Order: sequence, then C-alpha cells, then structure tokens
Amino acid sequence: MGFSDAIYYAETGLDADKVQSFVGIVHENGVAVRLRYICTPLTLTDVGNFIDWASSITDSNIFIDDCQTPEYLDLKNNLGYWTDTIGRCRDMFLKSLYKARRRLEENNTTIHVLPKAAQIMNFDAKTCKGLKLDSRVRI
Repeated sequence: MGFSDAIYYAETGLDADKVQSFVGIVHENGVAVRLRYICTPLTLTDVGNFIDWASSITDSNIFIDDCQTPEYLDLKNNLGYWTDTIGRCRDMFLKSLYKARRRLEENNTTIHVLPKAAQIMNFDAKTCKGLKLDSRVRI
C-alpha cells in the first residue's frame, strides 16, 4: 500500500486499494496517468508514502500540491508543534524523493512539485539539484 487507507478515505471517500488497482489497470491499457497528491494538515505525513507508490508507475506525471496548509495552521503561535511536524514531513518527503530517483529515471516518471507544496516543504531548485533530482523533479 502506497499511502494510508484511512487518510485517503477520510479525504476522498474512496477506497485507496481500489483506486490503486484502477490506476494500474488504466495504465496497463495505454492510458497516460497523471496523479495528484494534495497536501493538507491531515495528509502531510503521507506524501512520502504516496511518492513511493506513484514513482513505480511508468511514463506518468505526478503532481504534488498543497491546499493552503499555512492558512489552516497557526505556525507562529504553536510552541513549534506544527513547525516541527512539517519539518519531519519535509525530511520524509526528501528521503522518499531521493529513494525514488533511480525508479523515476527507469520508469520515465516526472514529479512536479507545485509552488504551494514547494513552499510548505521548503523545497527549491537548489535542494532538488543537491539531491540529484533535477532530471525527474520539476518545481
């Protein structure tokens, strides 16, 4: 399983295993696959797991976006709780990207980190290049 069933169901009302099976069937039948993961305060912790799963799909585009997480959270007056949590999520996100880089190349898969997600994850072109991800990750 690529990401939490419970979180995916809470966010979408859909069964994650069935969606993953559907994506596999569609892809096997020659349909271009574009996957989108929207980070929310509830799903930030799962973005790495999503990347682990999604990077295995060949010839696909993966979009990572954010739903305005900073507007939901009080990042200034939380005694560091959310700042620390987002920092740990960022670390997991970077580790997943780094771990997936060879698979992304082999599968001709590209990850697009959209501006809001790049901001919340403090992810920029310099970080991308430093992790040698610049050939398969776009910001």
